[in-house]
Amino acid sequence: MMKAWQPVPTLTKTIVLFFAMAGLFLGIGIPMIILSQNLTESSMRYDDRTDCAMNATCTLTFIVEETLRAPVFVYYQINNFYQNHRLYASSYSFEQLSG
Repeated sequence: MMKAWQPVPTLTKTIVLFFAMAGLFLGIGIPMIILSQNLTESSMRYDDRTDCAMNATCTLTFIVEETLRAPVFVYYQINNFYQNHRLYASSYSFEQLSG
């Protein structure tokens, strides 16, 4: 049988590893918190509008009060919709995915 390497965690090694990991995660986390403070988020509900009926094309005007710097990303949220559903996963279009 081959002998496996089994590290022995001493108190000194554990403390050094703990502080090294804490420094790494602080070094990643603090810039992420600072960058997330500059984000602007706006939302608008459209499910309660009478002119946006089911299976109909609907145009909405979205007014943003703040001046936004590039790049601007737009996302939409759908409730009670699960992307890992079997029918959703099998209904993709190659034309859509090609850009």
